Amino acid sequence: MKENAIKILLCEESEDLGVIISEYLKSKNYHVDFFTDAESGFKSFEKNKYALCILDIKLFENFELINKMHVINPESYILILLPKKYLLPDRKHEGNEGYLSKPFSVNDLASVIKIKNRNKNKRNHDKTKNILIEPKNLDVYQVGDYTFEVQRKQLILKDKTNKLTTKEAALLHLLAKNANSVTDRNIFIDTIWNYEGEYYSKSRSMDVYICKLRKQLEKDPNINIVNIHGKGYNMIAKVKKTDKSILK
Repeated sequence: MKENAIKILLCEESEDLGVIISEYLKSKNYHVDFFTDAESGFKSFEKNKYALCILDIKLFENFELINKMHVINPESYILILLPKKYLLPDRKHEGNEGYLSKPFSVNDLASVIKIKNRNKNKRNHDKTKNILIEPKNLDVYQVGDYTFEVQRKQLILKDKTNKLTTKEAALLHLLAKNANSVTDRNIFIDTIWNYEGEYYSKSRSMDVYICKLRKQLEKDPNINIVNIHGKGYNMIAKVKKTDKSILK
């Protein structure tokens, strides 16, 4: 390993998976510090400058330490490892975070390594800060005339693509999965707004996002998101789900 090797912090709950990732990165001449708990990983982060942090969300569930890491070193790119179909809350640091769904291959990690030159100059930093790490498979819903790509947070109608916010995508995902049946509003709140304030404010926020989704879907008059008073919401529409591979 070179003395000036790029430093990577790896925090992975599974020791076996962590060793595999660590050995792969070391074979590419990266310096890797591997931990199986968040506290030790955070302490190491405070003492060292890492170009890349690979963090298992199971160890950093409430994002408090991850947010602190962004403040301590904004130049460090953070890749968050997620279980399949994990619904993220809105993140303030999306421009400097990537998300990789498990299971993944070392080839998926290779995409992240492109950030190794991000600190060399401002131009390279700007090019790499918005790297999008996509999962192996893409969940796709045909919602009426629209195509909804879940992980990409994209809503497509003919040749026009609209980018959804994290909350809009998570909300539409739940509605699509449970289309033509009533879903309790508490399921939406507990899943998407779990870490945000009091129940009333979370409930009002959800209603606002429901209105935004109706606006996004308004070009197909056969799609209707109905508020079932005292119960929840029902998206009435023709919905079909497919899984599409997006790896070359």
